[in-house]
Amino acid sequence: MKRLFLSVSTFLIFFLSLSASTNANSVNLKRSARLFIEKYCYSEFTGIQERFGIVKYSPKRKEIEEDIDPDFGGMVIDWEIDPIYVVSSYKILDVKVSENSAVATVRYKCLAKSEGTDYYYRIYKSKCDSNFIVQFNLTFDGNRWWAIDPPPALISKKSLIIYYEGDLSSYPQQLLPHQERGYNKMLEGLDFLRRLNCK
Repeated sequence: MKRLFLSVSTFLIFFLSLSASTNANSVNLKRSARLFIEKYCYSEFTGIQERFGIVKYSPKRKEIEEDIDPDFGGMVIDWEIDPIYVVSSYKILDVKVSENSAVATVRYKCLAKSEGTDYYYRIYKSKCDSNFIVQFNLTFDGNRWWAIDPPPALISKKSLIIYYEGDLSSYPQQLLPHQERGYNKMLEGLDFLRRLNCK
């Protein structure tokens, strides 16, 4: 009976330590998932265009991205061509973790979106929505989190204005004929962003 008691006690200690370890791992995973989505949203919001090392595409999405952009395959956001959302703020509402995957829910204050993938015909359209909910699917590979098939980039109005102003300032004072159309398109976009206001 004594030997049995020791065996049961040993099992209970092992089980409790395993449960504690599992709970600790779950907490750490949730924290790391939260930290990942915080960094992801902040980098996009403030104008980081690269998605290398943070995004993975499913085979179907990868094919679509490579068809649109053979050079970078969707890993670099081209603000003048790729569809984007113009936002003014965001708040991470929840991060639900289940084993090695997670879903992060983020609320944005959306101001506008771009439509079209052709540089010269792509336009901005107002989209005022103070409760614009976006969900991000995440996966953990054992070392780090990744965003899987993320939505179009959500960029702050301020970051876009800075980008447009910088790009326009790089044009020479005397435009060459082939530069005029692109310059005027940039002016059009900057004017829209400066006037954009959702109450």
